Amino acid sequence: MEGKTAFSPSEVQTIPVPHRGDVFLGYSHMSGDPLSGGAASESGWNVSAEKKLLRYFGAVADFSGQSGTTTQRGFLFGLRGGTSIRRVRPFAQALFGAVQLPESNHYASKPVTSFAEALGVGIDSPLTRLLSWRVEADNLMTSFDGHVRQDLQLSIGPVLNF
Repeated sequence: MEGKTAFSPSEVQTIPVPHRGDVFLGYSHMSGDPLSGGAASESGWNVSAEKKLLRYFGAVADFSGQSGTTTQRGFLFGLRGGTSIRRVRPFAQALFGAVQLPESNHYASKPVTSFAEALGVGIDSPLTRLLSWRVEADNLMTSFDGHVRQDLQLSIGPVLNF
């Protein structure tokens, strides 16, 4: 026999997901740390875009908005590292930027902006070649008027891979 016509399971390759970057649009839920005075629960949205710089690392721009007891908007930028393991892509990220509370907040009668740091992990699970599903958890740390807040932000939603 000159040619092979059957493939063994070890030779079957999964369709590769593109690795140039992605865009995420998802639902976000934030719950505060009762020890830091942020026990409120807020819901909102989270949008991020990643552009791969190296095989395992990419630059990330992350924008979010939550409302509930207070309303806040986040503008964060940083690095995300991850790799594909079988059918999933776990990742970790470090983002830095600002969070803004609009007028009529707990801290002042005018808009207040704070430096923000978000350290998080997540996992992307491919649905098709260009579409994945993301689950992500971030520890968002801010400081308004000397009060340090640490909030847990959970996000879930679709990811468009390109």
